[in-house]
Amino acid sequence: MKQVAPRRRMILESAFFLILLIAGAVSLFGLIIIRYSASYLSRELTVSAESTTLELSHALETPLYVLSDESAVDIAAAYLRSGRIDALYLESYATGVLVDRAPSDEPFIGPYITEIERDGLALGRLSLWFSTDEIRRTSRDFLIIIVAISGIIILVIIGAGSLMYRLVVVKQAMILLNGIR
Repeated sequence: MKQVAPRRRMILESAFFLILLIAGAVSLFGLIIIRYSASYLSRELTVSAESTTLELSHALETPLYVLSDESAVDIAAAYLRSGRIDALYLESYATGVLVDRAPSDEPFIGPYITEIERDGLALGRLSLWFSTDEIRRTSRDFLIIIVAISGIIILVIIGAGSLMYRLVVVKQAMILLNGIR
């Protein structure tokens, strides 16, 4: 078994420790960024969900008031097609359930439920669900970037360490060879 010189072993252990320390620091920084961005996106999705619920309930007020179920269904379908909403339940108190699209299996937030009224007259009920897919995609993308950055840093440290080690060894070997001649 080949013995490693104590000085070389110390250099290798120091380099390995440095690699672990930097990779750990980059990973910790990345996890903090992922957590912060997911939290931020969740708050933004909540604000957007609340405003979309209010906006859609106002858009449905007139069609429900004049008993234009077809118009109400068209408006609800347009919101569903826009991708802003994952699921929607719309009930007219005059004619019954107009739209009942259940949430997908994907994680979602909601339901956001609001009563639709006009001049104190209850017209219907609206329930909305919103997908958290964007939050998951963003977190996954950040994770991929952090793993790539950590890998690049580790490769740079290994390459630089290897280069420095070779320069030191070659320099010492040249001194020894010149001394032997």
